[in-house]
Amino acid sequence: MNDVQIINPVERGQFGYALFDFDGTISLLREGWPSIMAPVCIEAILGEPGSHDEVEAAVHEMIEDTTGIQTILQMERLVELVREFGLVPEEKVLDAHGYK
Repeated sequence: MNDVQIINPVERGQFGYALFDFDGTISLLREGWPSIMAPVCIEAILGEPGSHDEVEAAVHEMIEDTTGIQTILQMERLVELVREFGLVPEEKVLDAHGYK
């Protein structure tokens, strides 16, 4: 059985390096991920899509402080923020793996 799944095959020789994430996956997104992560985190804290200046500031600070560390550690910080703001009922708060 083959453990490698190729989603978009390329001809050999078109690339020279592969970058693996901490979890062993190969990421296609290396640049601009904060602009994708921020709305997801904001929605997790608010419990629904929306805008809230204090939440947005906290998320941007969290992203700045945690850039470069493992995603699961970033999500542990997100869990702390979700609980800190208290806008999501405790029974609906996910753990770090749930947000990841």
